[in-house]
Amino acid sequence: GAFLAGVLVSESEYSVQIHADIGPLRDVFASIFFLSVGMLVDLRAVAADWLGVGLLAAGIIVLKLALAGTAVRLLGYPLRPALVTGFMLAQVGEFSFVLLGLGEQYALVGPELYQRLLGASVLSLAASPILIQRAPAIVDWLSRQRAEDTQSAGPSAARRDHVVVGGYGVNGQVLARMLAHVRIPFVVVELDPGYARSARESGAAVVFGDCTRLEILEHAGVRDAKMLVLALSDDRAAARALHVARELNPRLLALVRTRALDSISRLEEAGADEVVAEEFETGIEILTRVLERYHVPRHLIRTQTRILRGESYEMLRTPKLASGVSDAVMAALQAGTTDLFQVGPGTPAAGRSLAELELRQRSGATVIAVVRDGQATLSPPGDYRTEPNDILVLVGSHAQIDGAFRLLAPEPQDAAVF
Repeated sequence: GAFLAGVLVSESEYSVQIHADIGPLRDVFASIFFLSVGMLVDLRAVAADWLGVGLLAAGIIVLKLALAGTAVRLLGYPLRPALVTGFMLAQVGEFSFVLLGLGEQYALVGPELYQRLLGASVLSLAASPILIQRAPAIVDWLSRQRAEDTQSAGPSAARRDHVVVGGYGVNGQVLARMLAHVRIPFVVVELDPGYARSARESGAAVVFGDCTRLEILEHAGVRDAKMLVLALSDDRAAARALHVARELNPRLLALVRTRALDSISRLEEAGADEVVAEEFETGIEILTRVLERYHVPRHLIRTQTRILRGESYEMLRTPKLASGVSDAVMAALQAGTTDLFQVGPGTPAAGRSLAELELRQRSGATVIAVVRDGQATLSPPGDYRTEPNDILVLVGSHAQIDGAFRLLAPEPQDAAVF
């Protein structure tokens, strides 16, 4: 009944709230379930037959791993996710305890066999956290032990110097859209059928499969690719894909995205040329916009961000920020600076002379040059009349330049709220 109720409400608009409401109850009942199962075990009977219980538990794990993995394989998924799923489902399910209890109640299972089955089931449950945690590493080890099939199915089309995009999530979709816009050839490798169908509908070349497999990457043309971009949410899978890609093309430029900061070093050791950390990149973008609002010269901002990204975000990964260009930014904040203002049609600056604008008198900022059609006029006279699309080069303190910007292009008043 609970299973059917969950199926019914899972797709409803109330599913999120229901999940939040029953979360505490779920945790309480899960604790009661495991405590009650543990209390059923006769430790003396299990200790007396520890070898039989251990062999039975191992047999259960192997059998369930094979059945679950085969079922996933029959659905069309590659070997790696099938094996990982098998390891994660290798334990005895809770419904088995219901059947075992009924078997004892109706004398279908004797006391000794009941305790042996119960002990083996509890042992498989106890092994579950280890199996789930180590499943990706175990599968990677098994993959390295088996001989890889180096016979390629052949790429669907001859490509050279293209980009192989592993994963078509949000980051992969944005990258693919921009690559298509600038006409850089690319191939998407995606395991999720829905994402693969979406990529194909957008016109992208798609290889359906697991990008940790040699034959899949070879089919995507990694041997002749210029760049591999992995936008995966599984860092272990990304590391495995890097190893395989390096075997196919040692000269490949590999760029990997990660959310976990502690994965940067591991991905670099696996063969990544560059690792993009989402949290650090968000902080750098925020810093860039803050510095722009304070009119820090753009070349200093570019230098600052380049240093922050350097050595795999080494400056951000250490507790104490290094000095250097940061000192230059601080000096720029404390002293005067320069900035550019482009005259837009309909702004107060359009069609007026510099004398009429009275920027120096009213704000303190000085126009030291005007750029028009790529030609710069240095120290323009007071009767110099501005035109739309002219670029004014301003110099002054931050407060003075802010005042000049307000005079040149006043911000609209906020609309009244009723």
